[in-house]
Amino acid sequence: MLELIQENNVIIGIIIGIITLFITMRQIIILKSATKPLNVLIAFTRPLITEFADNLNLKHPLLPTISPYPTM
Repeated sequence: MLELIQENNVIIGIIIGIITLFITMRQIIILKSATKPLNVLIAFTRPLITEFADNLNLKHPLLPTISPYPTM
């Protein structure tokens, strides 16, 4: 009788482990699918941001700085 209870406990433990793994994998898939639109948005806007920064640098270039430390 004790062996039968131990076998049942092992089987229940395996089933719980499989269910936990399934839930974890489902959460990972949900997280990955949730970040896809954000990645697409970032990839789409990156060239626009670069172009904006380039235009801004052309209109307002940085002033040359004089280093307080001599180079020679």
